[in-house]
Amino acid sequence: MSDFSSINEVVLGGRVGKISDLYQGKEPRYIKFCYVSVATTEIFKGGKKKTYWHKFTLWGKTAEWAHKYLKIGDFISVTGKLHYRYFRDEDGNNHKLTDVTTEKLTIIYSKKQTEEDATLEDEEPNEESSEDEGEDESF
Repeated sequence: MSDFSSINEVVLGGRVGKISDLYQGKEPRYIKFCYVSVATTEIFKGGKKKTYWHKFTLWGKTAEWAHKYLKIGDFISVTGKLHYRYFRDEDGNNHKLTDVTTEKLTIIYSKKQTEEDATLEDEEPNEESSEDEGEDESF
């Protein structure tokens, strides 16, 4: 009989909506972490759009790098693992949070870069960069 292992992998591309502060973890590791929310948009027949928000947790050097370089509106690619956290609030209500612990994060293109490109194109067309970036105007 074969041994099947499970797969817990999330791959997502979308726009950065919020970047939390950089937090310091507790003893014994004191590892830094932050949260990033990423929006994806689904387009239905007839042009109707729905935006979904996804919460990512970044740890260590990845968190420090993202906190330093990520900007709201950047289009990023994120790979990670799905995690669930359960807690009870002060009123005794149980809650379940879903987030993705990030393993790899790549900036596909930054909002600043696309704004600079638009400014350059307004002044003088650039023959070398005629490709459409496919920027999602709905975010």
